[in-house]
Amino acid sequence: MAPVSTRAWARRRGRAGFFLGALCLWGTGVLACSPSAGGSTREQVGQLGLALSGAQIERGYSGTLALITVTREQVGLCTGTLLAPNLVATARHCIAPTSADVVRCSEDPASFSPPYSSDSLWVNHSRTLSGPLASFGLLPFTGGSDEFVPVSEVFVPDTNDVCGGDLALLLLSTKLDADVAAPLTPRLDEPVERGDSYTAVGFGDTLEEGGQGTRRSRTGLEVNCAPEDCELGAIEPTEFQGGEGVCSGDSGGPALDAEGRVVGIASRSEDCTRSVYSAVFGWRAFIREVAARAARAGGYPAPEWLVEAPPEPEPPEPEPVAIAPAAASAPPEPTPTPAEQDPSGDASDAARRPPAASEASGGSGCTVAGSSIARRPPALALLSFCLGLLALCGRRLRVRQ
Repeated sequence: MAPVSTRAWARRRGRAGFFLGALCLWGTGVLACSPSAGGSTREQVGQLGLALSGAQIERGYSGTLALITVTREQVGLCTGTLLAPNLVATARHCIAPTSADVVRCSEDPASFSPPYSSDSLWVNHSRTLSGPLASFGLLPFTGGSDEFVPVSEVFVPDTNDVCGGDLALLLLSTKLDADVAAPLTPRLDEPVERGDSYTAVGFGDTLEEGGQGTRRSRTGLEVNCAPEDCELGAIEPTEFQGGEGVCSGDSGGPALDAEGRVVGIASRSEDCTRSVYSAVFGWRAFIREVAARAARAGGYPAPEWLVEAPPEPEPPEPEPVAIAPAAASAPPEPTPTPAEQDPSGDASDAARRPPAASEASGGSGCTVAGSSIARRPPALALLSFCLGLLALCGRRLRVRQ
């Protein structure tokens, strides 16, 4: 935030660093931030007093709300982003003290203290606040007009680091009708990329347009770098770096893509040129968890974006190309066995048949023990042998006599 004062703001130059653009926009002329070394209070007020430069009055985006913080010491102004009828996203430093006003993530990252009590927080759905910021100091006692809705519960991520953790979700005590404030859909399933265009919306002060408290927007901004391509230490994985334009009073306001979806929540900036946003994609699980509780508390159907989008199907594998098999060559015909070559007998006869006489081997060439004997039955052959032997013996006896 930036301080509200009747003084003319002087822009301080020469000190580098990211300023929490919503920490010090305080009413009643009270500066809540501690002056940093190397600059006077007036100089620090000047740096933090700048806002959404080059913006125009915005008559749309009714889901962009003014956020009022009232404590015993000060009244503060931020911007809130309505995600559901009773759920508002904002910068955490709008609703909790920090250990430092200047943040250098790579050198001296700041940390958060516990949030303010929820009864110190209100949102206003008017396009322009009805009075000066200091006039809302009695909200805890009067409750304000019908344009104010109190906050009933505060949710913050499980980290106390300003760098990468500057996001808070506020549960409202009652739902806002869509014709009064239309919720802005968060883009939870698609991260931002370098070169993406967006529109910044906020309630901060502008030198060109006058005092704070009016909803303004600036279009034609571009994402300078996403977490994977920013310089080391510039931002955290849950953030992205935008263009110029966003400064004090605009913290908690949305960065809207070309379709009007929320891609980021304004966090801090360096000399109002390099703006840093909390990326809703990086906090999608946290946002969905709290949004489910908000839907149950409000008794309305859960918004469509509450359900995580199914993963994109993998491309189908290419169909295998059918290759015709080569014509199989006929197997060689087997060489016929002797039994297969002899049509007169079966295989068993061929196996037992002795070779022909022309094939028989022998020194005398005689065929006395030829195939005819071999073919006789064994008993008949023996009988013939014995008879022949007796006839031979009888012949010899006759010769001797």
